[in-house]
Amino acid sequence: KKDGFQFSDLATINKDNIKIEFTDEYGAIYGNFGECLKKGPTLAVRCYTIKEGTKTIKNHAFKDNKSIQEITIPDSVF
Repeated sequence: KKDGFQFSDLATINKDNIKIEFTDEYGAIYGNFGECLKKGPTLAVRCYTIKEGTKTIKNHAFKDNKSIQEITIPDSVF
């Protein structure tokens, strides 16, 4: 214990309580803590901007979205 702090005060952190995958407001699914776009938007949108910080896009991520006409890809994608 130092300065009134001890490790028992911390919550247990493990992979089960950290959200590594999320769905954005358009239904797109990001994995790997938001670094990978796994599936493009499920809503019928004409334009979609991939979130900044995304590094990779899975093959066929947009194959089921027939309404997409424009995709903006951030510089973070390589």
